[in-house]
Amino acid sequence: MKKLSSIQKEKEIRKMLNEAKNKWEHRRIQCVLLRVSQKLTAEKVGEIVGIHTASVWRIWSRYLHGGMRAVVGEKRGGRYRASLSEKEEKIVLKPFEKRAARGELVTIREVHEAVCRKSGVVAALSTTYRLLHRHGWRKVTPRLRHPKGNVRQQEHFKVFFPQNCYSWTS
Repeated sequence: MKKLSSIQKEKEIRKMLNEAKNKWEHRRIQCVLLRVSQKLTAEKVGEIVGIHTASVWRIWSRYLHGGMRAVVGEKRGGRYRASLSEKEEKIVLKPFEKRAARGELVTIREVHEAVCRKSGVVAALSTTYRLLHRHGWRKVTPRLRHPKGNVRQQEHFKVFFPQNCYSWTS
């Protein structure tokens, strides 16, 4: 790995600043840029960027140990205890997707049982709901009543409809 001059480092960091994907990534890059270009203290950088001083020190440490990849590539959260990969989740949902496309009713219980069987873990029902949300599924249920239905007219029809079809023809 070749050594870059401070001017080359600054140009590289400014270029990355323009390519930042979100505001937090932008702020982390700004912290490094202010350190490289202006040699500011962590307190001053924290004030300018809007990050706590301890976070500025942490960002600088990541930069010194891992370069810009360590600063830009940082991801928060994630599925640390995932029992199935997203690919495996898609495989589990495939038969239900086919059934739903045919117009059949797919319930959460059936999907939950399939997920538990595939993963070998008895998971909470909320896990299956999150899985479905992650894959773009939504809850669609048939209506109990027609939105323009008139309950009084329906009751009237039930009472006064002739029971024998031949009685109203004469």
